[in-house]
Amino acid sequence: MAVRLATASDLTVTSRIAFRGFSLSPWNPFYRPYAEDCPQDVERPYLREQQEALGTPKKSFTVMEAETPASISDETGTKQVVGFAIWNLAASQAPKSQPLSVELVKFEGNIH
Repeated sequence: MAVRLATASDLTVTSRIAFRGFSLSPWNPFYRPYAEDCPQDVERPYLREQQEALGTPKKSFTVMEAETPASISDETGTKQVVGFAIWNLAASQAPKSQPLSVELVKFEGNIH
């Protein structure tokens, strides 16, 4: 396993990880009563939060990668994002990378 800074291409996977992980919370049915009917509407806020974190110099967004077993992938040695963390940097800490300009998702229609 390896930990590295997140990139824009990781956002689809990390938003899905957040959606799946937090869906197990006992509070989830109260905060998101329509999650089963409209899962894409629940994933979008996670995606937007992560897009903002990726472009904020006061945050460090990291992902954890694991090698995909040969039984799952045709290619050996391919890596898959399996987790993530977003850290708020202290005022005295300098970011380790340049912030990225990321186009934010535009919401259309109603979100339940």
